[in-house]
Amino acid sequence: MRRSIGVALLALLVAGRARAQEVRTAVVPDTVTAGDVFRVAIRVLVPRAAEASFPDSLSLPEDVEAAASRVIVRDSVDAERDAVTATWGLTAWRPGAYTLDPVTVRVTDGDRTDAVRAAFGPIRVGSVLPADTVGIEPRPPRGVIGPDRAWLPLILLALLAAAIVAAGVYAYRRRRPRPDAIVLPSTPPRERALAELERIRRSGLLESGRYKEFGSAVTDVVRAYLAELSPDWGTDLTTTELAFAMRADPAPLPPRAEASHEMELGSGSDAGPAVSLIRLLGVADVLKFTGVTGTAAGAERLWTRARDWIGANDGAFRRAA
Repeated sequence: MRRSIGVALLALLVAGRARAQEVRTAVVPDTVTAGDVFRVAIRVLVPRAAEASFPDSLSLPEDVEAAASRVIVRDSVDAERDAVTATWGLTAWRPGAYTLDPVTVRVTDGDRTDAVRAAFGPIRVGSVLPADTVGIEPRPPRGVIGPDRAWLPLILLALLAAAIVAAGVYAYRRRRPRPDAIVLPSTPPRERALAELERIRRSGLLESGRYKEFGSAVTDVVRAYLAELSPDWGTDLTTTELAFAMRADPAPLPPRAEASHEMELGSGSDAGPAVSLIRLLGVADVLKFTGVTGTAAGAERLWTRARDWIGANDGAFRRAA
């Protein structure tokens, strides 16, 4: 598009050389639609050593404004003269015919300065609307809320509406029946401990020879189960401290039951549940803290006695201990 406009400008400006005119103007295209960019140009023939001065901007009528900065190009015409061309990009926003004010171009050659007057032809701007809508008058703008409108009544009305809506929501929620709370059944401590022992047995620790880790895991389950039965039998107590805590109950343990670490893990049928427990934990402590390497059979017996003890001594053990 720019190249075609430039070619047209050049053709119009060069056309005046045959009539030996010093100044030539052009408007390309001379008919445009509103919002389109068109260009106006002035071309002056000057001696080779002369300079031509053009205004930075043109004096434009209403509804016409600049769309591009001024561009000046100097070309050689012959051995003695140059052609200096100035081009401006413009846009018209309303249909009609426009005429630009003449422009004075100053040509300076040494100590001499001449003022050359350049006048433009008419510019015709058409509408972007179809031809059958040219005579239609646009509707006048509607009224807007101005600064003199009273805002306080509108604000109070909005606050009142918001209060009514809030009161309605509150009343609806108060009258709506509330569903009964759903209480999920909790897993009893014994079932939870037995399930954890089954998980440890399937963990592969026993099959891989990690007897110490296996025994520690079994002991942790038993101690956590005891802590749930009584806050006095917390997991922070050692086996000896646990024995003393159990002896403080109304039904004391047999003497030195807390010091049975060295006892083998037997059937425990000749002892009460508290003594069986202390024996169980004592054997586990030997495996856990002394570094003595256990056996698969011993570790499995430890797990079996822990499972049997928890299965046979639920909350009743706490009451009978």
